[in-house]
Amino acid sequence: MSAPKKNYTVIICSYNKLEHLKITSKRIQDIRPENEIILSDDCSSDNTIEWAKQSKIFSKIYKKEKREPYCLCSIRNEGIKMSTNSHVVFLDADCYIHENYFIGHDEIFNINQNYISVGFTDHFNSDGNKIILEDTRKSYLNGKYFCEISYHDAFGGNIAFPKEVFNKIGLFDENFNGFWGYEDLDMAYRSIKSGFKLFMHIFTLVKHLEHPTSRDFECSNIYGRNYNYFKNKHSL
Repeated sequence: MSAPKKNYTVIICSYNKLEHLKITSKRIQDIRPENEIILSDDCSSDNTIEWAKQSKIFSKIYKKEKREPYCLCSIRNEGIKMSTNSHVVFLDADCYIHENYFIGHDEIFNINQNYISVGFTDHFNSDGNKIILEDTRKSYLNGKYFCEISYHDAFGGNIAFPKEVFNKIGLFDENFNGFWGYEDLDMAYRSIKSGFKLFMHIFTLVKHLEHPTSRDFECSNIYGRNYNYFKNKHSL
């Protein structure tokens, strides 16, 4: 736990998650107050921006003015453009971080500055007291603190990149649209092809306080379009 600290820009992506955001952003500030924290908001209508400005937690705030068409990649990219530190962490607004969360990222980046640190996500009920779905990727560790993973296991709601990744391969591909669907895998795939390895550390754990446990949405038309676009883009 003595790894030198990195300078992080934490980009919190949010849409109408004000009550969770109040808890999760304060947690980030309390654990690593020197971080730059950016709120990247997808046109919330629940007074998120008003509260964020008054909270003094956020270094910068971006609000997308028109929700349609919904594109998570676009608000992530706006956050990246506003970031100033050497490493960028993406978190959803309802992700409550482990007390050693940033130490886990520190240890990965101190092994190699250009690794990508992919976090674990356990799904909890809204008050954070009852686990609904545990992250099965923990089994990859097999008793170790960290391990290398493939692009298949990279999810963007809890992941940390060196800024050099975006300088080398560009931002998230905004041709992926709608809710989550393959933009994370695309970024991870492009990163690996450009020489960046993906690692997970046991400490980089979050409680996801409000997340659907059903995967029925995978059959939707939008998800299908994203899947086909990903395959065709990379000739898979």
